[in-house]
Amino acid sequence: MHDGLVLYTTPTICTALGYLKDAWIGRSFIDYVHPKDKTTLADQITSGIASPQEERSKGK
Repeated sequence: MHDGLVLYTTPTICTALGYLKDAWIGRSFIDYVHPKDKTTLADQITSGIASPQEERSKGK
């Protein structure tokens, strides 16, 4: 993904979600999020960028 646009997708994603490969490439992934969920997703992305979780050590 680059600037929110899908650059590559796998056959598994296409099969699981029911979209052809050409439907994904060059489009924003947000186009495929249900309208009722877009605000929540945007908030989660913004908060994750603003305060990302610290990396956790392996085994802890």
